[in-house]
Amino acid sequence: MNHYEEWIARAKYNLKLSNPEIDEETIFDELCYLTQQAVEKAFKGLLIYYCGEYELTHNISKLLKALKQYTHS
Repeated sequence: MNHYEEWIARAKYNLKLSNPEIDEETIFDELCYLTQQAVEKAFKGLLIYYCGEYELTHNISKLLKALKQYTHS
């Protein structure tokens, strides 16, 4: 497994954890955190795929801006 594939796998796992059956015990801020982690890890995986590195940040906006140079839109 390539390094970027590890990041994508972890992102998928976080996304899976963030989609439980909702009930009275659901802690919504934890679901938001797991979803944010999934997005962050997916972006970092894509940056590793495109350029081999990523900025050490948890700021999704910064990661998205870094990814823009590799997209067509």
